Amino acid sequence: MANFQKINSKQASIYGGPGRLLVAPFGMARPEKLSDIIDLTTYEAKDGWKDLGATNDGIAVSRGFKADDIEVDQSTEPVDQVITGFTSSLSTKLAEPTIDNRQLTWIGSQITDVPPVLGSPTTLSNPVAAGATVLTVAAVTGFTANGYLKLGDEVKKIAAVDAANTKITLKDPLTADHEAGAEVSPVTELGYKKMSYGAPSEVPAFMVALLSLKKDGTLYGIVFYNCKVSGDDSETTFEKGQRLLPLQMNAHTVDDLPEDQNVMIEFEQVI
Repeated sequence: MANFQKINSKQASIYGGPGRLLVAPFGMARPEKLSDIIDLTTYEAKDGWKDLGATNDGIAVSRGFKADDIEVDQSTEPVDQVITGFTSSLSTKLAEPTIDNRQLTWIGSQITDVPPVLGSPTTLSNPVAAGATVLTVAAVTGFTANGYLKLGDEVKKIAAVDAANTKITLKDPLTADHEAGAEVSPVTELGYKKMSYGAPSEVPAFMVALLSLKKDGTLYGIVFYNCKVSGDDSETTFEKGQRLLPLQMNAHTVDDLPEDQNVMIEFEQVI
């Protein structure tokens, strides 16, 4: 017997799953394929694209339009409609409220890196390899348990100091090799990043990509060419629970594409 309900069960089951949000500067070359956004083998973001990280409660994409009815005296119903505007938007809650994500969401100023304040340095007595957690140094003056030290470009927390044997044990392993004689400095004040907020007259524009891995292993993606953070309040609550950073962006048109192509583009891999 023929099946009345024409359902493609394969197509019905491959959609679903979380999305991955990436942003890139507005004005950068627009992607022509998914491999312009991420490496399709390693899934690492390509140059210019930056991940926004984990999200909570999904990533919602909305699209619609407004229209005015055309009415005439000779009909009790509108005879047509005139489109007055399209709306395309994206919203989510970022579960990684990093300073970079706050800069995007809350329209922050440029981020400035302030280096740590260092005490008098000592030197490594022996070379150490990546993965090491014990350092033998010329002297341990200025180094304290639960404090920090700087070795090369690495800042590490100190687990213990053995003054008798001039050894320092780190809480976490080193990530790089270091030669004997390299400077090791106690950190008297950690470095930090700083950023200001004001009332700018313009909101920065970004390209935004939303990618999703389907059940069959293929990728689906949407790229919005010209997105700006909306004026809706983005409220973060400091409490015992998870801290989230709401993000809502509105998509706008670009000038150099046809009107039926100038907001966003979809990519869907097929087998």
